[in-house]
Amino acid sequence: MHLMLDSSMSILKTIRLAFPATSNGAFALAGPPAETVLRRGNPVVTALEDTRLFPPAYLSAAAVGEQTGHLPEVMEQQAAYYGEAAERRVATLYTILGYLVWIAVAVFIAFLVVRLFSNYVDQIDNAQRT
Repeated sequence: MHLMLDSSMSILKTIRLAFPATSNGAFALAGPPAETVLRRGNPVVTALEDTRLFPPAYLSAAAVGEQTGHLPEVMEQQAAYYGEAAERRVATLYTILGYLVWIAVAVFIAFLVVRLFSNYVDQIDNAQRT
């Protein structure tokens, strides 16, 4: 969105194109109502707030950017921040999944050891009975 705001494109066209470009159904559906809010003369932040899709910190930063006339720069900073946050979450998820794989392997090996030991004990019992 920050790239479109930095160009000579109107805010209405920016909203119309940016929301569906996310490939997220919720954003695609929120685009037309946000455009309607903007057509009524409301600020960009009001249109974003009405979608209920953006976190409060993002909306606060956007409000400051809109008031100071630096909305494209603020949007770029927010995009970088949330991109880094997503990367950290994915890295954490990969770490957790790695540990889960090791735990699954350990449980499987433990199961095999117990089963092998159980068969060994059964064979000893059968040998003693005969």
